[in-house]
Amino acid sequence: MAIHAQDTDRLPADDEKALQCGILGAAISNAHGIQTGDVLTMTRRFYDGPQCVGRAEEREGTVLSEAVFKRIMFDIERQRFLILSRTISEWTELDKVTETADVRTVRTLDSRRIEDLTGSKFYWQSGSNSLSTVTGDLCFGLTSFEDPRSIGIWRTGFSLPDVEEFLSHYMNGSMLIDAVNTDEEVRLRFGVDKTGSDDTRQVIEMHLHAHSSLPARMLSYTESRNGGRSSEDKASFQWDTTGSLALPVSTESSYVSQFFNPDRSPNVGLLSQQVDVHWFSVNEPVPENMLDKDILLMDTGKFEELVDPEKSGAVTLLKALKAKE
Repeated sequence: MAIHAQDTDRLPADDEKALQCGILGAAISNAHGIQTGDVLTMTRRFYDGPQCVGRAEEREGTVLSEAVFKRIMFDIERQRFLILSRTISEWTELDKVTETADVRTVRTLDSRRIEDLTGSKFYWQSGSNSLSTVTGDLCFGLTSFEDPRSIGIWRTGFSLPDVEEFLSHYMNGSMLIDAVNTDEEVRLRFGVDKTGSDDTRQVIEMHLHAHSSLPARMLSYTESRNGGRSSEDKASFQWDTTGSLALPVSTESSYVSQFFNPDRSPNVGLLSQQVDVHWFSVNEPVPENMLDKDILLMDTGKFEELVDPEKSGAVTLLKALKAKE
């Protein structure tokens, strides 16, 4: 069904609901087609904004850069995830008296864990020769927050069920503002009136590839009735569509982070993030021992072989790093 902005006022109610329910359907169905996998993700974050409340008053304007490498092996049927992570952080604070940058230390933090969602258990390495276990309600839903299948659908840090639940809830309470088809993409805008306000609404704008219906770009913002925008979040996605399943390989996002000082004055910063993904395997059996908790006791050399892009042969990540040089 071809939809154009001037036609949306005349969409039958049933067609509008079908459009809402079908949004991102191709991407979600594609994600559910991935049942096992072995990936290395590289997340690079850059935060430019105010420092955390409570620091010395003479310093402000913290700039933080962070690179996180995660080797993730997963089996959805067995509901098990192996997550090996290396985080490299560097932060700089601006001294407002001298207006010079004070570079802080670079910190590297490694972590290892197994998520067994069948028994709501987390296993992680707590020392060179020991494992720790937590059992309880730390696993929310049937899919890990580290699930790489959701990377191409929404911002990272959300499990696939989380994304589906949010979209279902949002679409049920939203109205279609307009929809436009071109040869390259489909643009859809949905809005929800903000609670307690007659003048503003929260808008999600989705741009989908016309032929595959996979996400290309997303925007979320507050819009006033006169068309003004504020608090805009952005995300863009790239896919590898050469195989039978589309695989997310890169996403870039930025969003405004805001908190309030003790005097209630706002502090606003911008967080930019890029996630690149190298898929070693898709829908191939994950070695049994790689999802067993004892694998967490691997030596440092083996750990580095798995999380380091060069040592692991993660070509996609090496290309992304070279492009940024």
